[in-house]
Amino acid sequence: MSSRHIQWLYGELPGLVIRGVLPADCAERLREHYGAMERQPKRNYALIVCGVLGAALIGMGVLLLFAHNWEQLSRPARTVLAFLPLLVGQALVAWTLLRRRASIAWREGSTLFVVAGIGAAIALIGQTYHIPGDLGAFLLTWSLLAVPLVYLLDATLPGLLYWVGLTCWAGYAQGEGGQAVLFWPLAAVMAPHCWKAAKTDPYGPRIVLLGWAFAFCLCVATGITLEKAMPGLWIPVYCALFATLCLLDGYAFADAPSLWRRPLHVVGRGGITVLALLLTFSWPWERVGWSHYRTSARFHEWAAVHDYVLAIGLLGATAFLLVHAMRGQRRGDIAFGVAGVAGVLGYAAVSASESEAFGVALFNLYLLGLSVSVILDGIRNSWLLTLNGGLLMISALIVARFFDADLPFTLRGIAFIVLGVGFLGANLLVRRMGDAR
Repeated sequence: MSSRHIQWLYGELPGLVIRGVLPADCAERLREHYGAMERQPKRNYALIVCGVLGAALIGMGVLLLFAHNWEQLSRPARTVLAFLPLLVGQALVAWTLLRRRASIAWREGSTLFVVAGIGAAIALIGQTYHIPGDLGAFLLTWSLLAVPLVYLLDATLPGLLYWVGLTCWAGYAQGEGGQAVLFWPLAAVMAPHCWKAAKTDPYGPRIVLLGWAFAFCLCVATGITLEKAMPGLWIPVYCALFATLCLLDGYAFADAPSLWRRPLHVVGRGGITVLALLLTFSWPWERVGWSHYRTSARFHEWAAVHDYVLAIGLLGATAFLLVHAMRGQRRGDIAFGVAGVAGVLGYAAVSASESEAFGVALFNLYLLGLSVSVILDGIRNSWLLTLNGGLLMISALIVARFFDADLPFTLRGIAFIVLGVGFLGANLLVRRMGDAR
C-alpha cells in the first residue's frame, strides 16, 4: 500500500473505533502491520520564495542602476561593472557552500543571482566591445553556463531556466533556418538532477516544478525541432508524445496526492484530449504522407531523418509503457495510451489512401470511446472531477460535430438539453454512491 493510502487509513481509524465499526485492538494491529509513517521534515517555503524573489529583485535593481549611467562610463569602467554582479553572485555561492549548504533558500537565491549575472556580463561585454554574435548564440551560451550551478549546489531554479533558455534557443535557431536537433541531448543533461529529486521526494515541490517545466518545454520543443519535410508526421509524433507522458506518470507518479503534483498526467491527458478533438476534423489530414514530401530548397535531402528517429523513439517508449500498463491493468492509462497507436494507424491509412475519411472516423470513434471510458472510471470510483472531465470530452465532441455538420437548430438545442440533463444526473448518481459508501 502506498504512503498516501496508509496516511488516509490512519486518519480514518480513530473514527471507525469511536463508531464501533472496528475494535481498538484491530486498529492497533493495522498500525503495527503497516508501521509508522515516515514524516518528512517541514520546510519554510515562504522563506524560500522570499529568498528567491529577493535575489531576483536585487539583480534587476543593480542592472537598472547600471543602465541609467551606462553611456557616461568609460570602457574599463563598463567592463568592471559588467563583471561585478557575477563576482558578487559567485561570492554568495561560495559563502552558501561553506555556511548555508543545507538552506534551500540560500542555494536557490544565490544561484539565481549568478544566472542573472552571467546573462548581464555576456550582454554588456558584447555591447561594450562590439563582439559579433546573435541571439541564438547568446541564449545557448547563457543556458549552458547555468548548468554547473544545478549540480554544484543541488539547485532547481537554474535547471528550470536552463530548459526555458534551451527551448528559446531552439525556436530562434529553427526560425533562422538552422537546426535545433541538439536540443535533445542538451536537455538530457538535466536527467541526473531530476532522478535525484524524484528519489529524494517524489511528490515534493522540487520534482513538481521540474515536471511542469519539462512537460511544457518538451511539447514546445517537439514542434520546433520537427523539420516538417514529411507532411503530417507531427500527428503520430504528438500522439506518441502525449501518450508517453500519460503512461510515464501512471508508471512512476500514480500515488501523488493531487493533480498539481502530477504534471505529466495533466499535460499528457489534456494534450491527448485536445489533439484527438482536432483530429476529428478533416483539415489536419489534408495532403499528408510520402507522396507530398517537401523537396524545396529550405529542406535538406536528409532533413527528415531526425524526425523519423524522434517518431520511432517516442512510439517505442509508448509501446513499452503501454505493455506495462496492460500488465498492471491500469485501464485509465491504457485508454489514453492507445492514442499513440491510433495516431500511427490514422497517419498510415490516410497516407496510403489519399483520403481523410479514415483518420477522421478513427479519431471520432477513439474520442467517443475515451470519453465513455473516463465517465465509467469516474462513476466506478466516485470521482466527480474525472466524471465531469469525461462528460466535457463527449460534450466537446458532440458540439464539434454539430457545428461541423448542417443540422437544424432544433436538433442542436435538444442535444444540448440532453447533455445538460446527463451532467446533472451523472453528478447526482456519483454523489449518492459516495454517500452510500
